[in-house]
Amino acid sequence: MTNQRLQQRTRHRKVARGSVTILTVLLVLAAVTPGSTAEPAFPVTALDTIRRQDLARHINTLASDTLEGRAAGSDGGRAAGNYIVQQLRRLAVRPVASDGDFYQEFSDKGYRNILAVLPGSDPRLKNEFVLVGAHYDHVGLGTKTTSRGPLGQIHNGADDNASGTAALLEIAEALSTLHAPMRRSIAFVFWDAEELGLLGSKHWMTTPTIPLPAIRLVINVDMVGRLTQRRLIVFGTRTGTGLRGFASRHNAPMDDPLKLDFNWNLIANSDHHPFYERGIPVLMLHTGLHDDYHRPSDDADRLNLSGLSDITRLLFRMTFAAASRPQLPAFRGEAGSESEKLRKQRESNNAVAFDRLGISWDAELAKQGIVKLTDIVDDSAADEADLKKGDRLLEFGGWKIDRPDDLPLHVLAAPSRVEVLVDRRRRKGLRTVTLELPGQPIRFGFEWNQDPAEPGSVVVRGVYPGSPAATSGLRVGDRINRLDGKTVGDTPDFSARVMDRRTPITVRIERHGQFQSLRIIPLLSPIDADLGSRGNLPRAGTRDRRAR
Repeated sequence: MTNQRLQQRTRHRKVARGSVTILTVLLVLAAVTPGSTAEPAFPVTALDTIRRQDLARHINTLASDTLEGRAAGSDGGRAAGNYIVQQLRRLAVRPVASDGDFYQEFSDKGYRNILAVLPGSDPRLKNEFVLVGAHYDHVGLGTKTTSRGPLGQIHNGADDNASGTAALLEIAEALSTLHAPMRRSIAFVFWDAEELGLLGSKHWMTTPTIPLPAIRLVINVDMVGRLTQRRLIVFGTRTGTGLRGFASRHNAPMDDPLKLDFNWNLIANSDHHPFYERGIPVLMLHTGLHDDYHRPSDDADRLNLSGLSDITRLLFRMTFAAASRPQLPAFRGEAGSESEKLRKQRESNNAVAFDRLGISWDAELAKQGIVKLTDIVDDSAADEADLKKGDRLLEFGGWKIDRPDDLPLHVLAAPSRVEVLVDRRRRKGLRTVTLELPGQPIRFGFEWNQDPAEPGSVVVRGVYPGSPAATSGLRVGDRINRLDGKTVGDTPDFSARVMDRRTPITVRIERHGQFQSLRIIPLLSPIDADLGSRGNLPRAGTRDRRAR
């Protein structure tokens, strides 16, 4: 390329960058208006600087055979550190190691953390930090304790953790292009000797270069290069109040949102854990273990660069928002006792439709449309009304029982007092029995509770089979955060808005970090229908096929 053409291209690039800078400044100034309580506006132009080819360039360098697996303290490991610092020196970040450099040396084996800061702009909040980190070391040629074999070969560690290191370099560059700093300062930390037992982060905790109380949130990226079926594991959302919603809100605007797998386990498996132990909210992004983990086959050509690009963009969104918003989540020490086992227990469907009545009937006769009682639960509503084994139920709350499979739905939707027509054959007569059913009508067919870790939403803990909720697609574990377009408050408020409703509701749910709206039409007993909705809404036992 001639010098003249090179000069012309350089001038064109400068003009383009100037236009981008002006637009970005305007966007960021709007985002950090003092007193704002909403999520900040998003700097789209900075996001465009995150490119697959740049991620690939970083990974191909860090995971090349030349670096011989980047073992902490090795020539290859130090060469990897030099490359990272070379990239940082091009950016509008400053070093924050104790000697005014990027390197924090530790141990006599040549280990080095790399630390940089993008200063904030708010007079008060600039003294708070969002720390984003990734370890850059790997296991070299492997040892019996660090490798899954075979030993003696270069373990390039493209996924573990050249992928996270590349993502961190890209967001550092993107955020440094804004030219209008966020409110808080952002620390970019590249940890060394993670593979030897989190030595880099543990060392920093004993000799921090930033006051530890000033760190308000830690986001760690470790092994994010193998995205499969759009599934990204997010650890740590229980460590800070509202972190699940925070992650979901910044995932949702993506063209193809990721499927976030919120894992409740908190173990010392990466560099976020020492911060959690010191009472700081943490998040970790991870795409999961695979057959190449800690093996020589973890090479760059096996990575999903498109998926890594999307994860890096999500990381950028979360980092920008955390550094810009007025407040960050409070720490939750309870997260330490909230494991994946507990999550699965809470999100198992234990809804039982017969609790209000307390009966069972002959399944074979039910196929013929006959409800013949075979058992009565002691002290249940049926027992209190003196129903007996052998009784046949003909009508329930004004509904002629022609489809026994729908009886549980009628029981759910029935008011507290309901009449049942019974055929007691041995007495050769029909009798009307009044039932006093416990609890409130469950017209929509789902149950919920509130989770203190997730304010502003309720968690679906039970969905009755065949109910309107089930038909609409609602699932156990869904988070309902909007009801009829309005933000969901606490559980009593939500209950008051739903329990006595006889008209459809529209709920916005979050599921795996993605949002969707569902319309649920309530079950109505004949009594309910006569109160003003007759002809417009389904009676108990019918389903809204349109809401699927």
